[in-house]
Amino acid sequence: MRRGSGANLGLLVPAIAAWIAASSACREPAAQSSSAPKGTAEVRRSVPRQVEPYGANPIQYMILEPGEREAVIVYCGVSHGQIEACSCGNNPSGGLTKAATVLDRLRAGGTPLVHVHPGDLFSFEKKPAKMSFVAEAAAVLDYDAIAFGDQELIDGLPRFQKLATQYTLPFVSANVLDRDNRPVAPAHVVKDLAGVKVGIFAVLGDERYLYMVEDFMKEVAIQPVVAGVDATLAALREKVDYIILLSQQDKYLDRELALRFPEINLIVGGHDERLMPVPMRVNQTLIVNAGVTSDQIGVLHLAIDPNRHVRVMGHELISATAVTPGHPKIDEIYRRYLKDTGAKSETEPDPTPAVYEPRAACAACHKAIHDEFLKSKHARAWQSLVKAGREASTECWSCHSMGYGRPTGFVDPDKTPQLANVSCQACHLVAHDHAARKVEADLDYSRNQRTCEQCHTAVTSPDFNFWEKIQDIDHHGVKVKRNPPPPGYQPGG
Repeated sequence: MRRGSGANLGLLVPAIAAWIAASSACREPAAQSSSAPKGTAEVRRSVPRQVEPYGANPIQYMILEPGEREAVIVYCGVSHGQIEACSCGNNPSGGLTKAATVLDRLRAGGTPLVHVHPGDLFSFEKKPAKMSFVAEAAAVLDYDAIAFGDQELIDGLPRFQKLATQYTLPFVSANVLDRDNRPVAPAHVVKDLAGVKVGIFAVLGDERYLYMVEDFMKEVAIQPVVAGVDATLAALREKVDYIILLSQQDKYLDRELALRFPEINLIVGGHDERLMPVPMRVNQTLIVNAGVTSDQIGVLHLAIDPNRHVRVMGHELISATAVTPGHPKIDEIYRRYLKDTGAKSETEPDPTPAVYEPRAACAACHKAIHDEFLKSKHARAWQSLVKAGREASTECWSCHSMGYGRPTGFVDPDKTPQLANVSCQACHLVAHDHAARKVEADLDYSRNQRTCEQCHTAVTSPDFNFWEKIQDIDHHGVKVKRNPPPPGYQPGG
């Protein structure tokens, strides 16, 4: 057995064994098959091999068969020009800075990888001063290919082309031309991945999106997607073993392309922006989408044999959350952006209580609420990690404890066991003495959908419905919400 690279970096998405067996994509010389289409140097065959779901996290126990070598394809979501982590309260996530940290860790593992970006690197808001800093930060991530998205035109085609050249950004586009009918970027690139030639190309959807800037779109001509795909595949067929399409269009259009062009092995969605926790399989083509702003980094694990047959071993999404540090080089670029332009930081202060305290500090004056709370899943959040065998996974601690990584917050289960689990201060940012100080809330931090979805994401809680779950924790059934403290009680005592 062999562990997959990055398996301990984030939340793993379980791979269904039947899906893995069916989604193996192999290429063989045409001479080995009488069924090879004319003019095509590859055929497909289903390989009845699969990863058995050993243990709680099958991706951690992927099996390489004799002679096979592991490789990975790493992808992110659209960036929208976000260098810094999001302003996400107690769980600031994503941004090019955290994506770069994840990439460094993956590369340090030594597994060969290809790294792609689905486009919309720049913001849909016109921030010309920030664009050069975004481009500089993107260069740190060393992408193998970046799709050309409509947002790349937010400050005009000449500005885009200048930045792409200045920072050697590998944009690709198979169906967008300038006014002189010249491609705005190369149609494709070819990369070596553990001996396999990988062809990567991109298309921009025929359909317009609301935040396309029409004045700038007049600088280019979008050719029909199907024609662009057809022409690029004709150029790639004799050169590559594996084909990746970076798609700037809706998922249903990606599905149509997969049906029409089955030789595409992988479609990485971009402009659609809807996170796909589990890849979609259309015949032998996989379709994936990591959402927006690099909150999640997708990793497709492959096994490659000496004949360059490629087999899918598994898929995971690595969460770039609060416990993922920013990248030093990109953080420096962002600080320089703020200093040189006078821009205001786009990362809001992280709201925290004055001091993190155990739930017992609240029970003295809110006994009925406390008793009800003890019946909730929040009160057993740490136990759920233990049950899953993930209590040592520090990337989980920020959502299964109180204040991990922050002053006075959770340190580890031995030093601060009283702050394990999710308790009152996750929603109520007040300390034990708030009543004595006549303070109802130490900070103006509303308990709303955004508060909950910092941890209950589409990956960690795919079936989470805020409007249903809020009914379980808002104490509406508790009639006596406050009681006099016990005799002799002293706040903090």
